[in-house]
Amino acid sequence: MKNILLIISGVLLSTMVFAQSPNFITTVDTTCNGFDLTVDGTVLLESNPCTFDTPQVVDGSTYTLEAVDNGTDGLLNISTLDLVTIQAGLYIGFDNPLQVYKADFDQDGAVSTYDMVAMRSVILGITTYDPVLHVVDANTVIPELDPLDIQADFSTYDFTTADYNASGELKVEVLRIGDVR
Repeated sequence: MKNILLIISGVLLSTMVFAQSPNFITTVDTTCNGFDLTVDGTVLLESNPCTFDTPQVVDGSTYTLEAVDNGTDGLLNISTLDLVTIQAGLYIGFDNPLQVYKADFDQDGAVSTYDMVAMRSVILGITTYDPVLHVVDANTVIPELDPLDIQADFSTYDFTTADYNASGELKVEVLRIGDVR
């Protein structure tokens, strides 16, 4: 840890404790196309593929990590195959809770044919949409979810210095809503 004292004209204004090792965030995505990561609204620089440098973080403070669409990847992997997967999930059940969460395309808290209609409209280019991206810790286990009453919300991810591992890494997964396969 490194202590920083802010002294102006001989007056101590504040003290801050910073993590001394460089911190970074990696994603479990094999490609990080289509989104940027932000910490409290500041876009992070990608130093290596899917590795983002974080600013120095202050011990004891909480930061919000979000993924934002950067407009470079069109539909963010959403295709007709996702529509088929949602239809099968509604008919015979989804394979896992993550599919349920990502199938709620219109983000109304339930998976329904409305999600399929909205997704089909976007795929065909009839309507446009702002891609929805959520961030979770890579070790998060998504709980069982009722497709008709989704109670989970992973729209933002809050972290502190305690969430970094020993090598200064925070590993996260970016969830592309609508990309269910």
